[in-house]
Amino acid sequence: MRTHILAQCFTVWLAFYLAACNTSSNASMETVASATIPGKTISTQTSPLIVSSPTSSATPSPTFTPRPTQTPIPPDKQIIEKYFSGATVSFNGQGRVIKIETDKVRLTTIPSEIGQLTELESLDLEWNNVSDIPPEIGQLSKLTTLNLKGNRITNLPPEIGQLSELRSLNLKLNNVTNLPTEVGQLTNLESLDLGQNGLTAFPPEIGQLSNLTSLHLTSNLLTNLPPEIGQLTGLKELYLSGNTKLEYLPPEIGNLKHLQTLRLAGIGLRDLPPAIGGLSSLKYLDLGMFPPNGWNYLTSLPPEIGQLNNLTTLYLDHNQLTTLPPEIGGLTNLEVLGLWNNKLIDLPPEIGKLNKLTNLNMDKNDLVDLPPEFWLLTSLTDLNLSYNDLTYLPPEIGNLNNLAHLTLGRNRLTAIPPEIGQLDELVSLSLWNNSLGVLPAEIGQLSHLKQLSVGANGLASLPSAIGQLTELESLSLENNGLAELPPEIGQLNNLTRLGLSSNQIMTLPSEIGQLTSLEEIYLDRNKLRELPSEIGDLTHLTRLELDDNNLNNLPPEIGQLNNLAELSLQDNDLTTLPPEIGQLSKLESLNLRGNKITDLPREIGYLSNLTYLNIKDNLVTDLPPEIEQMQNLRITQ
Repeated sequence: MRTHILAQCFTVWLAFYLAACNTSSNASMETVASATIPGKTISTQTSPLIVSSPTSSATPSPTFTPRPTQTPIPPDKQIIEKYFSGATVSFNGQGRVIKIETDKVRLTTIPSEIGQLTELESLDLEWNNVSDIPPEIGQLSKLTTLNLKGNRITNLPPEIGQLSELRSLNLKLNNVTNLPTEVGQLTNLESLDLGQNGLTAFPPEIGQLSNLTSLHLTSNLLTNLPPEIGQLTGLKELYLSGNTKLEYLPPEIGNLKHLQTLRLAGIGLRDLPPAIGGLSSLKYLDLGMFPPNGWNYLTSLPPEIGQLNNLTTLYLDHNQLTTLPPEIGGLTNLEVLGLWNNKLIDLPPEIGKLNKLTNLNMDKNDLVDLPPEFWLLTSLTDLNLSYNDLTYLPPEIGNLNNLAHLTLGRNRLTAIPPEIGQLDELVSLSLWNNSLGVLPAEIGQLSHLKQLSVGANGLASLPSAIGQLTELESLSLENNGLAELPPEIGQLNNLTRLGLSSNQIMTLPSEIGQLTSLEEIYLDRNKLRELPSEIGDLTHLTRLELDDNNLNNLPPEIGQLNNLAELSLQDNDLTTLPPEIGQLSKLESLNLRGNKITDLPREIGYLSNLTYLNIKDNLVTDLPPEIEQMQNLRITQ
């Protein structure tokens, strides 16, 4: 009997011992040992061990609580916590880091331990202060995206070439001056951005990047491109703008049969190689200016330019072109053509073959005339011919019935043909600074017109048809010889800006009060002696300029302009102001300089938003207390 009891005790002890050992070694197992003795069942778990009995009267079983153990931090997480605090991190199912993003965390170094994150696929460290890349970067064999934009990196380690799975490499806005030859080993690379660095040369090994589709080299210091550039036959985008010393392109550029976008703005280019005609997939070609001081110096275009029959956009602004080759007519898919700021004196008749052209800018050239074929460009929606020497517009301008924006300012036009009225899609028309004596009545047919600028012409009057432009929002008539406005001006109920500065206007028609949408009116440098009482109906007015007129009083209705913020009455003949001026609750600036005012109405002191008051060159000696107590008011006297 004693032996039997000892055996039972040993069995219980053994079960407890095994449970404790197994709990210490493997905290994640639920059941680690079990034993059965007559009348009792023993189970051991990682939670406090419980011995249970089938009868409630049995002696309470002893409990055993194993010593708690700490779960070790995985190595990847240790690296993240130590070096990449604040970063956005993604893990895979095994707890390995696959993505790190540290936008503006202000890292100064990339630790060598980065090489231990061997499952990393995407590393985004843009806009930090990193200056060096450790060689261990080469151990990231699964990395596909590396973004180091906006750091202070000067060199790349040769080990960069070991990133055999890399698809995208962004080093824009760093201080990289050269590339290691090992960059040619990145044969899976599809996108490479090295814009705005200090590169002076490009290694020939670049030609080994057979999968590259996008190459950005904007704003570097390149003086030449290696012939191997022509081996990048999968390239679709090539950005070279802003390399102001590049000056020429290798003929191998013509091998890039899949190239769709080529940006060459401001590279100092003097000649375009005939090989350019080989870019049969090209859709976008920029040969213009690159601000602030990047220029090209093309004086002519090769005939091969006409072979680019997939081209939709061509910028040639800020060159020295005097003519265009007739082959330009081969660009039958061209939609946008920028030729502003050249020296063109004429256009070839073949220009009329560009029947898909919608946007043509020839601002600042020396054009005197346009060929008859020009008026076949019936797809045009935007046409800018300002700053030329055109003296005549033919009736055929009416053919361009898709035009929405027409700019003809700063030419020598003496008349506008009646056919202008056929441009019924026109939204903006600029005729400023010509020599127009009158506007044709047909201008009233432009029912969609929102902006009309005819300033700096010789206009002495406006046609009554001006009142038909009921969609007009801005009307600029400055620097003409207008003595009056037609009553029909009051029909422009969508007008928000009216510019009448520097005319000869003596009176305003009462219909001016019908312009209830008006927000700004400029009447300075005219000959006004008085304002009609209807001026008070312009309740949306925020700015009223009346400088340099002959006004000797203001109507009381001026006080109804409850949205007025700026009122300028400098250099008139005012001797007093109506007390109603104190009702201009939103007035911020009041300029009364150069009048004959002796006293200011105390009601000005009620203008709580007034911050500027100019009463210089008047006869005011004392200010009312209400004005002197205005704490935020700056007074010039």
